[in-house]
Amino acid sequence: MTELKNLMKNTIVMMCVIAALAIFTLPANAAISKTHEINFDGMVPCIQETVHLQGPFRVELTFAGRSLTDVQVFVHGIRGTGETSGRTYSADQNNKRVFQDYTVRNNVGSGHLTVTFQVIGRLEGNSGNLVRFWAKQIVRLQFGKNLNLDFESLKVCATP
Repeated sequence: MTELKNLMKNTIVMMCVIAALAIFTLPANAAISKTHEINFDGMVPCIQETVHLQGPFRVELTFAGRSLTDVQVFVHGIRGTGETSGRTYSADQNNKRVFQDYTVRNNVGSGHLTVTFQVIGRLEGNSGNLVRFWAKQIVRLQFGKNLNLDFESLKVCATP
């Protein structure tokens, strides 16, 4: 009888250990949001004007285990002014493109996101005189145990 109790006890302990290991080895699902502050102050050759742009560039990444499953980018807070014309510039949240290129090797992912978005300039009181240009933000990423994002400097007059 004592042997049967010990066998049952050992079986239960072993099942608990196996269950605990299974829980810790399951890939975790996660959604991560990172914000980078755009601070561009330079000549935009395609519109012949120096433009000052500032605002948040937010990236939301969703992972299922070690796989990147969704990317959302928000640019609607990026705004600025033209130095000579006085135009008010703002990023167009509805006119952006996101390209993602990454690989996963040995449980570590690396690659980049390329986001192009349109910036629209308006003169106050003249809604028909719009100026547009495309901006490009490249985000290098590496993920595994930690997530590292590196934002390159903003490029203007980009091809969408």
